[in-house]
Amino acid sequence: MNQRQLAKIQAITGLGFGVYLTMHLATIISANLGLDFANQVLNTFRIVYQSVFELAFIACGVLHMVVSAYIYFNRPTVVVKQLQVTHRWHLYTGRILTLFIFGHASATRFLPAYLDIDIELSFVTHSIQELFGFSFFIYYLVLGFSGAYHMINGTTIAFRRFGFKVTATKKNLLAVFSVVALGVFGAMLQLSGYMYDIDLPPRYGAIHELFM
Repeated sequence: MNQRQLAKIQAITGLGFGVYLTMHLATIISANLGLDFANQVLNTFRIVYQSVFELAFIACGVLHMVVSAYIYFNRPTVVVKQLQVTHRWHLYTGRILTLFIFGHASATRFLPAYLDIDIELSFVTHSIQELFGFSFFIYYLVLGFSGAYHMINGTTIAFRRFGFKVTATKKNLLAVFSVVALGVFGAMLQLSGYMYDIDLPPRYGAIHELFM
């Protein structure tokens, strides 16, 4: 399989996983309109990504990471050094997502299943206020910002690989990213529990006991 074919697989799987990522970002950003509304958005999207599509999203994510790593490590060093700044940040944010995504999935999907409890967005508050403190507020911001940039820039790259003419200057990318990042930051302020108290369900106590 040549580099061109691998690049198209990378683009297809990236777009597939991007759908999953978009739903997650939209859920977080919706917290700017209130916790109850955000939980409605969360439960609506769960119908999609915790259904028969779940395995498809997982497959897209894993395959995207594997193909991306193969392309990167088989690319001449001189080419990597000459990448534009937007592509460099695409690499950096991809690495951050790869580093955090398995732990994030374990905490939000496998851990609740193991403890047989349901979690909603107030779990973000619980993880900050009761478990890991301000470090997790930073963690959520880094994860959200990285996901936003990787999704926005990656979408333009993927469409170009299929022959679509997409004009994405640094200023355009920065503008779109800034809007999404601002939404993520505002939502995290809402969910952090720093601005006002958020009621935490007693069932989260099982998670607290597990970690503490």
